[in-house]
Amino acid sequence: SRHVGEVGQRVRNAEVRVVRCVHIGTDTSFYPPRRRYLVAMETVDGAQLTWWTSAPEGTSELFERADFTVKSHGEYKGVKQTVVQRVKFRA
Repeated sequence: SRHVGEVGQRVRNAEVRVVRCVHIGTDTSFYPPRRRYLVAMETVDGAQLTWWTSAPEGTSELFERADFTVKSHGEYKGVKQTVVQRVKFRA
């Protein structure tokens, strides 16, 4: 896999699908406390995206267009991942 974009870049019209959405726990630094979800996504060409959110997303076999901002690049268990934020799925 590969990283997507440059840190701080707004990526528009990327084709992604939600592979997994996992409830991680509750963030008590907010009032009222917020649930935290880790959403794993992939692009059409196989790049792995990670998104932390307070709203769960359903998984899908279909690719959808989305806009997001690249937060950081990293690696988990030997797989390159791009952490994204401000994800907006297009209708």
